[in-house]
Amino acid sequence: MLYEIAGRIASFLCRLVYRVKIEGLENIPRKKGIVILVNQTRLADLLMLEHVTNRKVRLAAKKEQIGKLSKWVIRMFRAFAIDKQTIDISAYKTAMSSLTNGEAIAIRTQTAKGEKLSLSSLNKDAALFGAKAQAPFLPIEISSTYKPFSVLKISIGKPFLLERPNRPDSRAGFQTLSPRG
Repeated sequence: MLYEIAGRIASFLCRLVYRVKIEGLENIPRKKGIVILVNQTRLADLLMLEHVTNRKVRLAAKKEQIGKLSKWVIRMFRAFAIDKQTIDISAYKTAMSSLTNGEAIAIRTQTAKGEKLSLSSLNKDAALFGAKAQAPFLPIEISSTYKPFSVLKISIGKPFLLERPNRPDSRAGFQTLSPRG
């Protein structure tokens, strides 16, 4: 409930403070869970993603990036941490449950500033979640200077699926995934 209210307020404020331009709305799958590959993970950006995609969006964040104050914010906004040091069963179960229930998972891609999103920027966790759940990947690029009254551009790419590797229980197999459809 608090999240929905915060999302509406953030969306309104973003549209008030920035000139929001959205491209590619027709590319958003209307059914099933989706894995959003996004180049930004600011709080306002995540709230805008929920408004734009018209579905609940959960952030998958690296465990080491979450501080004590952030833990409360992360919990409030239904995000979950991924432990890169071990095989994180809890994160996997959370992701699978969310995707099965038609929610979206937002994962920040490994792109440098100004670099375009591509398959090579897809991290292994995102590949594992999406391929196992057969959820489409939706690349979204958010660009802005974040100065008042500047343009905040949200570009939504075409969704794609990844084929499962021969051994779906092997994380190593997900390094060789290929795009499909």
